[in-house]
Amino acid sequence: GFPVNASTPSEPWPSPDMLSPFLALALVPAALFADAEDPARLLPADTLIYFGSTSVQAGYEAAQNTAMARILGEAEVKAFLNEPLAAANQIIAAGLEIMQGEAAELQAAAEGLGLGADMKLDEMDSFISLDSDTAPPVGRTFMALTHIGMPTSGAPGAPMVPEVGLAIGIEVFGMDVGEMLTSLWSQIPFPDANSSHGGLEYLAKASPYGTLCLATLGDLVVITTSPQTLQGIIDRSQGGSSPSLADATEYKLMMDAAGGLIPGGSSWFVRAAPIAGIVRMAMAMGLPASGEVSPEDTQKIMGVFDSMGFSALNVLGGTSAVGQDGLIYSTTVTSIDGRAPGLLSKLATPGPAVDTTVFGEIPGDALGASVMSMGSQFADVYDFCMSTLEQVEPQGATEVRGALNALMGEYDLRNDVLANMQDRMVTYTVPGKGLMGAPDTVMRLGLADGDRFVGALGVLLDAVSAEAGMPLSLQQVEHEGGSFYRIDLSATPAGMMMQPAFSLRDGEMLFSTSEQQLKSILNGGNAQGSLWDNAGLQTFAKGLANHGDVHALTFTDVRASFGTQYQQLAGMAAMIPGMSALPVNMSKLPTESSISKHLAESFGGTYRTEEGLDVSKSVSQFQMGDFLPLLLIGGAIYAGSELGISVEEMVVEADPSEVVQDDLRELKASITVFKISEGGYPDALDDLLRPLADFPGGAYPHEALPSDPWGNAYRFAMETHPKRNKLLPKLWSVGPNGVDENGEGDDILKF
Repeated sequence: GFPVNASTPSEPWPSPDMLSPFLALALVPAALFADAEDPARLLPADTLIYFGSTSVQAGYEAAQNTAMARILGEAEVKAFLNEPLAAANQIIAAGLEIMQGEAAELQAAAEGLGLGADMKLDEMDSFISLDSDTAPPVGRTFMALTHIGMPTSGAPGAPMVPEVGLAIGIEVFGMDVGEMLTSLWSQIPFPDANSSHGGLEYLAKASPYGTLCLATLGDLVVITTSPQTLQGIIDRSQGGSSPSLADATEYKLMMDAAGGLIPGGSSWFVRAAPIAGIVRMAMAMGLPASGEVSPEDTQKIMGVFDSMGFSALNVLGGTSAVGQDGLIYSTTVTSIDGRAPGLLSKLATPGPAVDTTVFGEIPGDALGASVMSMGSQFADVYDFCMSTLEQVEPQGATEVRGALNALMGEYDLRNDVLANMQDRMVTYTVPGKGLMGAPDTVMRLGLADGDRFVGALGVLLDAVSAEAGMPLSLQQVEHEGGSFYRIDLSATPAGMMMQPAFSLRDGEMLFSTSEQQLKSILNGGNAQGSLWDNAGLQTFAKGLANHGDVHALTFTDVRASFGTQYQQLAGMAAMIPGMSALPVNMSKLPTESSISKHLAESFGGTYRTEEGLDVSKSVSQFQMGDFLPLLLIGGAIYAGSELGISVEEMVVEADPSEVVQDDLRELKASITVFKISEGGYPDALDDLLRPLADFPGGAYPHEALPSDPWGNAYRFAMETHPKRNKLLPKLWSVGPNGVDENGEGDDILKF
């Protein structure tokens, strides 16, 4: 569940106190948002792999409030990225011009796509943008593997191929895609096998590898590699009673644990056990048939595969969505049969539930922290590796065991090191006192026998030292009536960055990457307060505990972590332009505050339900798609260097229309702030400058309103939005000609 009904916060970013109600709502167990149309309802109940979204458009609109969207909207950040952005767009334009010169058929292909005979690729002048107010007209999307059938022979001489039910669906609004799809379809060099089902005609192509099908179900475009899959989708879209993936017990179990879907949210689901069975069958048939693997080796490979224990995996899936607060709420659900043989079931067996109040023993200024339950996983992995070696090469396994015994002497790697670690592991980072102020890491690890662990670790360090040819040692140091152990790295490059040390106390190892930090802890030094005083962390942790035994909990103060390290990274980044000739002006590097003010805290944790489900939930600020503009910029510049397109001589100038869009965006945001504070929209833009109860400096955080690049004031009115059919603020510049055309002509408009 996610806080979709929470009111928009009046602060630029929610404070930790404001986050508490959102975090509480994030853990509600009921499927409160069942009205969100799940594409899984179109797919068969036994679908093997599924990824889907209720609405790409809604997800895009929600993402406009994420931390990265806010950061990329900052004037300082945009000024810094202006040159690489413009260079990337020029490189793309130059690259397309090269492509046009080398491949005349590109124009013909464009005409075939219905883009028009007069379309010139080199006339495009905007490819990558940091922001856009236009959400893609795309609703539901899905990609699924519905089934894999036994190989069958088709036409004489055709290869034996399995029948694979791959399906892709995209719901497109307000666009007539029929002509474009027909044009594309006609270029596929296979004979037509068009057909119909349920009164709906669909296109099909017969290939040696199966039948490729295409159908439009209203706004939904579906492409499959299986008529069986397509016909099932058609039936369900027409209200058929055939059970769907959304009705499957495993999917419902996963979705109930995740709390349901919201518009713009996505879900995924994998039936790992059946897929593993298909892979196993293919290996059993294919390896001997290849002629390159003997029956004996095939048997060994299959034995290793079986010992992994994929058959134990019952449920694997999850959901993700951006809430109205701009945070990303994600859930992963797994169910593994702990009674089944194999490595997976052993790894899934948790240690004891953790007491989350251990965060009360972590300093309140910690940048991040985690607590994790410890089972026998390290020893289980060791046992698996050794048993695998024995299956594949028994003689080699004997030699490895002999070498380990000779190395460890009176100690044992498995029992004294790997299996010695137990109960729980607590890790946290605090502002450091070492080189360049790098944070120090502190770890508390439960040990069954501390003395045996220390002895075995000393033996391992001696072995590494002898192999690497540099002195490494474990030294016992007396301190304040006790002692601790120093791991001497002074003769290694790592010694410049860290001086690790640890002590033994109360059945656990207390380790730090900084000897000075360890001494401070042993001396009782601590920052005032503890991390458990954080209200957001407590709310999140208690929400997890309400659903089951907590086995892991993590916390990151993103703002503090960024602020601690930004200046160090900025100093290192100053060397990049001279080294790589990137179009980056380091004098325009954004200030730390321009970014950190949009950062907050993130939380994560795992609990086990009474039904045996392991549920991992997280509340974070960033998702992979947030970095797409930056990745595109870097990718374009790299591609340009590979094509020999230099960015050094490119002229990068500020686009007046971009300046206008920046100004209008900031004015629009200020109008929203005014509405939240005052309960209604302003009568004029000047109202944004007057002091408000919540904003003494005014809703617009500047001394005066901006003028457009041509020296004219921006215009403002309340008008009915042509698409949303509701009264909304309308902002516009009168454009280069200076004539107010009410948003028409060369005016630059923003609703």
